[in-house]
Order: sequence, then structure tokens, then C-alpha cells
Amino acid sequence: MSRTATFRCAAAEARAALIDPAAALGREFEPGAIDALLKDTQGYPYFIQLYGDRLWKGSPASTITLADFRKLRPAILGDLGIYSSRDGTDAPRHASELC
Repeated sequence: MSRTATFRCAAAEARAALIDPAAALGREFEPGAIDALLKDTQGYPYFIQLYGDRLWKGSPASTITLADFRKLRPAILGDLGIYSSRDGTDAPRHASELC
């Protein structure tokens, strides 16, 4: 298996990717929700998009909160399939597939 370089967003870029579009549509992210999302996603653009989408759709209020993040996180991790290893729940058979 060969390894390739993986692009990761800097924290400021990741925050802007979530905050700016939300603000343009009259919504916002609570700082704690952003911090938790960034910790989980580790700057990977696909994960940032997935989390942002699921939080947007699953949070009814104008502010997406840390409570929303905590409530929706298990389903988001389920959507990630083998990538749920980011929280340490990967099956041993998947370990060789991860960088």
C-alpha cells in the first residue's frame, strides 16, 4: 500500500468554511460546536463537509449548538463507516486500511 499526501484545512480555514456560509444564510455555530467538530474532523475537508451538513440539517434552531453536536455525533460517525476509527472504534480488520 502506498501513502499519499493528504490535504487538511488549517483551523481558521475550517472555521470559515462553516461559519461564513451559515452567517450568509442567517445561522451560526456556537463556538463549542465548532471546537468539537474540528477535534473530530482533524481538518479533513470531507469530514468537515459531512459534519457541517448533518449538523445543519439536524439542528432546527438558528444557532447550531454543542448539544446539537453531541446529539447528532453518533449518527454522523455511523455515516463515516470505517472512518469512525477517528474516535477509536475501528474494527481490527480495518486497521491496515487506515493511514
